[in-house]
Amino acid sequence: MKKTLSLLLALVVLLCMGGAFAEGEKITLQFWHSMSGSNADSIDYMVQKFNESQDEIEVVATFQGDYYTSIASAIMSVATGTGPDLIQTGSDQVRMLSDEEGVVANMLDFLSEEEGVWYEDFNPGFIDSYRMTLDDGTDYLAALPMGCSTPVLYCNKTLLDAAGCEVPTTWEEMEQVCATLVDGGYCDYGFAQPRDSWYFWMIIPNYSGQEVFSEDGLTLACREGGIEAFEFLQGLIEKNYFYPLPAADSSTIINQLMTSQECAFYINSIGGLAGMENNAAEGGFELLVSGIPGKAVNSVPSGGNSLVILESSAHKDACWEFVKWLYTSEDGIAYFDAQSGYLAVTDTIKNTAVLQEKIAANSNYANAYNFLENVNNNHRITGESDVATEVMTFMDAVFYDLEDVTEQWDILEEAVNEKLAEANEE
Repeated sequence: MKKTLSLLLALVVLLCMGGAFAEGEKITLQFWHSMSGSNADSIDYMVQKFNESQDEIEVVATFQGDYYTSIASAIMSVATGTGPDLIQTGSDQVRMLSDEEGVVANMLDFLSEEEGVWYEDFNPGFIDSYRMTLDDGTDYLAALPMGCSTPVLYCNKTLLDAAGCEVPTTWEEMEQVCATLVDGGYCDYGFAQPRDSWYFWMIIPNYSGQEVFSEDGLTLACREGGIEAFEFLQGLIEKNYFYPLPAADSSTIINQLMTSQECAFYINSIGGLAGMENNAAEGGFELLVSGIPGKAVNSVPSGGNSLVILESSAHKDACWEFVKWLYTSEDGIAYFDAQSGYLAVTDTIKNTAVLQEKIAANSNYANAYNFLENVNNNHRITGESDVATEVMTFMDAVFYDLEDVTEQWDILEEAVNEKLAEANEE
């Protein structure tokens, strides 16, 4: 962990303590989040229910833009002492805060079975990557997973049945099925996926079996497997078996393609299940959720969002009361998951009546839980967020411009290794 902000943060904490509320006065917590649309409605619902459940704490929820925008705002606010008390941010953006020592509170200071929220209750694939050992030996947990997801394969089963195909479980089968569907005139594209670095972390271990980074976290360590995986994907693009969605209007485009049955598969978050179900209903086809095809292993990263309490908050105990309520109330994260399609991060949440009803009623949502054993977040290392731009530049060149994969990998590797070295400097 870096220590460049330690002195500044110590001053911020002292200033915040000076502004603490008097005994008996209601505490107001500033809660920044990145949810929009129906997910923002769920945030507002949870906050309202918590505020109504007691009279000592008032949570004020504020939308701060997407994950990257909100985390940039959070970093600036922490540096100036104007930040919120707690933040909901992207699962892969947490380290942009936690890589700086002293910025986020250690969640292990709050967790216990007696409190109703404890480490072992969480799905290990969702929480383990947030846990680390500090330089002084402290056991440290930077965040709690909140609305979590994995990539899944959304399938138009109606098209598959018409072509006499089964759902592909390997990349070799995916290529064969897409050939049957596209070359046979059943649809224009085999599968699509959004423009996001998430799919870089997914495809390399999935296709090659290699981890993305070296064990010491200082270098990109998947050259052979990475080149092989992206040459394979690039070859599929040229045949229309794979359509990498553009950055602009990607949601509109994929909704149109799926609804009109011009695309057979969509690789995306399980959090988008409701939207895909709407497309299937409008397009008149049967939707099936399956696991991501694999070659070496069926490995997928998790995504979604997480909760962070800032160390600079003068009301960390009050923050914890809100967080604890979110993880234990049926009007909390259980409600959020039921409305969105996110997967339960704890057994306690999964066993709530509202989620058990959803699991029983929705086979696609229930099926997504079968793939959680494949979660691999080993890419979440110090500096991971710093290299996202280089990863996207590489993918854009390979997918959109069809540039030579090896040449682009050389550029990527040099840039990533330089960024990792900088991120790990003491």
